[in-house]
Amino acid sequence: MKQEGRKTSLLNALKHALLGALVWAACTGADPDGWWLGLPAIVLYVALVPRPVQGQPSVCFRSLPRFLSYFVFQSIKGGLDVAWRALRPGFHISPGYLRYEPKLPQGLPLTFYANTVSLLPGTLSCNLQDSVVEVHVLTTGEDATREMQRLEAEVSRLYGLQKRGSS
Repeated sequence: MKQEGRKTSLLNALKHALLGALVWAACTGADPDGWWLGLPAIVLYVALVPRPVQGQPSVCFRSLPRFLSYFVFQSIKGGLDVAWRALRPGFHISPGYLRYEPKLPQGLPLTFYANTVSLLPGTLSCNLQDSVVEVHVLTTGEDATREMQRLEAEVSRLYGLQKRGSS
């Protein structure tokens, strides 16, 4: 049993090291001169990353590319949306607060969701209490709720909580 736990820990450390190396390579354009700082940063990252808690879902690395593409697309969409609203004549916002209760388990998935919701166009997560996320939105309404539901589905998929074949 102990041997299996060590094997899992080593596998997790290797996954995080690979993830750290990919992020570093993406940020530096894989410049060989940057690895003198990158390698110690990756080692520090692997040493400090929280260990999975027994019974808590962890990131399903097969779902990571899909989530990252969603994240990048939503970030660009959010930036363009805010720029469009700022540059267009008139007042095109109706700000307010939205309370949303995702059906994600307490712990990493819910915390990740609350921190990631700010990537949606015109949103900023302000509070997480009792599984309810309070979000400031530039425009209240069904679109904001729909986007939060879509993010919930993406986070659910990232943590392997969604059944295969679900969208």
